[in-house]
Amino acid sequence: MKITLPIRICMLAAMAICTATAIQAQQLKLGTNPTAVKKSALLELESTNQGLLLTRISDTSTLTSPIKAALDGTLIYLTTDNSLRIRSLGQWQKLSTGAGGTGTITLSGDLTGTGTGTVPATINNQAVTFAKFQNINTQRLLGRFAAGAGSVQEITLDNSLGLTTGGVLYADSTKPIWNASRILGRPISGTAPTDGYVLKWNTAASQWIPADDITGGASYGDLPDRNIAKADAPDPKYRMKIWAGPTGTAAGTVQSGPLGTAAFAWSVLAFQNGAYTTQLYFDKNTLALREWQGNAAPLQPNAGPPVNPWYKVVTTHGDNVFTDGGLIFAGKTSDASSEVKQDAANLFWDNGSKELGVGTNAPNSTLHVNGSFTLPARAFNHSGNNTTTDITADDYTVVRTGNNGTVTFRLPSPSGCPGRIYVLKRDGGAVNVTSQGGGTVEETSIAADKAYTYQAVGNTWYVIAEY
Repeated sequence: MKITLPIRICMLAAMAICTATAIQAQQLKLGTNPTAVKKSALLELESTNQGLLLTRISDTSTLTSPIKAALDGTLIYLTTDNSLRIRSLGQWQKLSTGAGGTGTITLSGDLTGTGTGTVPATINNQAVTFAKFQNINTQRLLGRFAAGAGSVQEITLDNSLGLTTGGVLYADSTKPIWNASRILGRPISGTAPTDGYVLKWNTAASQWIPADDITGGASYGDLPDRNIAKADAPDPKYRMKIWAGPTGTAAGTVQSGPLGTAAFAWSVLAFQNGAYTTQLYFDKNTLALREWQGNAAPLQPNAGPPVNPWYKVVTTHGDNVFTDGGLIFAGKTSDASSEVKQDAANLFWDNGSKELGVGTNAPNSTLHVNGSFTLPARAFNHSGNNTTTDITADDYTVVRTGNNGTVTFRLPSPSGCPGRIYVLKRDGGAVNVTSQGGGTVEETSIAADKAYTYQAVGNTWYVIAEY
């Protein structure tokens, strides 16, 4: 008793001193170094082997007063998920999980402030997620223009891009997107395209260049005027170009094209072949072809030799039906310049027997004329020194008229026209008959008022008839 009492007295004195000190400083420290109190702390705990044990609660939904109505800032340990909870805005908010010190912080209510500040500890990638953003009234993103260290920058969306309410970034199809100067990393020409052009890769220029739209291997164009030499085929990859003739006030008949057409509506197919261009011209009733020099307008006439003209295709009326063997001849239905017809009943060639019928479609001789025919005939009258006339291939019957002097008929060389027949008649003065270029004449003079029929046989003109 004598030993215990002094000890108790000492302990009460020490507690009185500490209590008086704590009351005076409005502070409390528990643990080691109780006299070393940090002035900034209202309650301080210090220990190297002990911690703070919070109130352990298993279900916040069944709490009763007074903890049920705890003020914001109250801490508890929830045993159902091993998490720290803090009372905030009248709810128990989770601060962390109990496994490994990882987890999420759920924030509720509006976020306010400037949005600036620092994070003192390292945050692993994808460690922080946001369920929603509130009070953000501009469509902007946060990020960096380059990888690596650097400050986070605010990225403003162009007016052609936007964010949906679901957070999807999209391009507004009603507005023009950025100007593209490259496709697949290859440059695009700055040449302005015309109506109907598309981008085509040009190997020589190493650029995408505006060019004619190509469908089915052909390109199309409208001629600015009537000059057909401008209907070229300049693209070696698409060797055919279809040209429409000019319209409106520029319309009219073709220039430098085939002659004889009166059409105002016409078209041209231009085909490239090496250093030349072949054109096919067509209108309502004319089809013609021509080869030109060069591939780019204006095309030049082929220098030749020979110089290539326009060649027309012979056509006929669509209602015509030709008969085998019937000869065709030129005949217009309206204003076609190369139209043909047929009259097989009166002009007929039998290809089997090699016989020609005129006025019949059933010839029985090499030449079968069913009707009259005409042969050339002329009169020759002695006049001054004009005493000789040459008998040519254009003659058949020649009559000597007048009585003045003697006239000489000169037949061609018989060897040069074997089988030819002439009728020579004397109806006036004397007539002599000779041969040009050699050969002999069976009768060298014609009796008065007589007609002799001469025929060339070998090297002699024989008289085969006299009347």
